[in-house]
Amino acid sequence: MTLTIRLLSILILIMLVLLAVDSVLLVRRDEQLFDHDMQRDATQLGRVLADVVSDAWRSRGDAAAQQLVARLNEEHETVDVSWVRLDGRTADAAPAALIPLIARARMRDRIVSTRERDGTGREQRFTIVPLDGPGDSDAVLVITEPLAELAAQSRRTIVRSLTLGGLTILAGVILLLTFGMRMVGLPLRELVAKTERIGAGDLGGDLVLEGRDELTDLAHAMNRMCENLAAAREDARQKSEARVAALEQLRHSERLAMLGSLSSGLAHELGTPLNVVAGRAKMISGGQLAPDAITESALIIRSQADRMTALVRQFLDYARRGSTTPAPVDLGDLAARCLEMLRMAARKAGVELRLDAPGPLPLVMVDRVQMEQVLMNLVMNGIQAMPRGGTLEVRLAVEPDGRLAMHVVDEGVGIPPEHLAQVCEPFFTTKQTGQGTGLGLSIVKGIVDDNGGSLELASEVGRGTVVTVRLAAAEVAS
Repeated sequence: MTLTIRLLSILILIMLVLLAVDSVLLVRRDEQLFDHDMQRDATQLGRVLADVVSDAWRSRGDAAAQQLVARLNEEHETVDVSWVRLDGRTADAAPAALIPLIARARMRDRIVSTRERDGTGREQRFTIVPLDGPGDSDAVLVITEPLAELAAQSRRTIVRSLTLGGLTILAGVILLLTFGMRMVGLPLRELVAKTERIGAGDLGGDLVLEGRDELTDLAHAMNRMCENLAAAREDARQKSEARVAALEQLRHSERLAMLGSLSSGLAHELGTPLNVVAGRAKMISGGQLAPDAITESALIIRSQADRMTALVRQFLDYARRGSTTPAPVDLGDLAARCLEMLRMAARKAGVELRLDAPGPLPLVMVDRVQMEQVLMNLVMNGIQAMPRGGTLEVRLAVEPDGRLAMHVVDEGVGIPPEHLAQVCEPFFTTKQTGQGTGLGLSIVKGIVDDNGGSLELASEVGRGTVVTVRLAAAEVAS
């Protein structure tokens, strides 16, 4: 609507300028034509009066000429005729403003007609007519004609031009409003509505405009754009789903690979309670125990069975692929659980695992299963980086900005500086063949990024590596 009003205003302004120029030119032309007619009529009247007055003056003297001039003034109400003697004898006195005109008329011996202002400032037409008098007498007729009719004619022309211009503008406004709104305003409104729907994500529904103009072409282009955007969005959705599925598959494969590394430790952890259960069951079945001893053995069997069940469930929970759901998580409890799972693998490698989690720590909003995978990978990498054993410590601390930092510190061989920037790239590994796929740290970094955290590495060859994971504290309602 605003664009239509602007276009309408510009067109009206152009029409006003054109009408104003046309009116000015028309008024000037009418003035020139009217003035030319007045000059012609005054000249013709002057010739006729000059002949009559000159004849009366020569034949009957001054008195007859003056009477004739007086009678002419009575007969011609619109003009004033004066008899001006130039030889100093009795006659009408010549106005000072006409002396140059009279001199020019006598010099050229012909009628001079021009527009001048009189003593009151009014513009009038003065016509100087030389007379042919008796002897050496010298006189002229001065015909004065007011220009009120010329001014009235100009006013009529201006009124007519303004009336015609106003009607033209009114008709133009009506036509422009009628056809402008239909041909410009309404299509633009539909185009704006279509654009707003596109901005809101609605790419359906073609925009159909009548006619064959630029706005219709724009509507067709917007329809094609929506089709292309819809196709691109669908393609991006499919690729994103495929990428998420592939990433989840990689993460699951990494968990299974780690469980394969822990399988021997699991077998050892299950072997001890199984031996206890088998021995106690044999003693009960042999009938050699008193009733109190049988009860005690049954309780021991139950305790060991619960221990094995918990251990197997812990490994199955870690191996199972579940949905990613952020929730408030206690990193201290999560770290203790992960270190307990890896303690047997660490013991076989001669590595002592430690947890430093001082005081109550704030919860973090993360996916628990994913963060277990992060810590398991980091600790397992640290264990594999210490072929001669040592100490691996997980430190938890609250930083000044409120974030929770988890430092995994090992005493391993370290990472060369030239490799430090590449260790998080997919399939890059410094391990020997068969010890890793090169996906561990890449997946760890992706999980940390997905959970709104950051990962940093610091390493010194021969002295060990520190991997720091920083996570934002969860906002838990009190």
